[in-house]
Amino acid sequence: MLNQFAVVSYVHGPLARFVDGLRCELTPGCPHKAHVTILPPRSLSIPTEQAMEECRQIVSTFHPFLVRIRTVSLFQSTHVLKLEIEQGANELRTLHDLLGTGPFDGEDRFPYTPHITLCKDDDPERVHEILELAQERWGQFGSSAELWIDTLTFVQQRADQTWADLDDLTLGEGVAVRSMR
Repeated sequence: MLNQFAVVSYVHGPLARFVDGLRCELTPGCPHKAHVTILPPRSLSIPTEQAMEECRQIVSTFHPFLVRIRTVSLFQSTHVLKLEIEQGANELRTLHDLLGTGPFDGEDRFPYTPHITLCKDDDPERVHEILELAQERWGQFGSSAELWIDTLTFVQQRADQTWADLDDLTLGEGVAVRSMR
């Protein structure tokens, strides 16, 4: 569906290189950069510039925070392989809930579960093979399985099903979301 907008946080550094490489291995030609979706795709009820400004205001009230990845797992109902988020999931849920109001109000297709998507495969037999391979590769990842969330990106879907970055949204020095450690 065209004219969809979302808010994501791109993964950087060694974790991004690992995830992007694994995604290409599992799904050759995967066009999307590794990211955590904060607000899944949806239509807007206001002009894009106004929506970005509202996002900017909400995001500026959050301190940057750490996200730690736990393991590779599978969304059974959709055959999506993901990296589970262990630390930082509560902060991501809070951002999702706050951003998903007002002009972004809408129902998500699935309950919001913070994660990094690795791939989707509709073949039930193959998906378990891919899961095993992804778990093996994850076990070989030698760097820190952490990322620092300090900038979100407001994106728009293009006609070719890729996403265009429209604006960076910097987390600020306002009211902090407290970690639930």
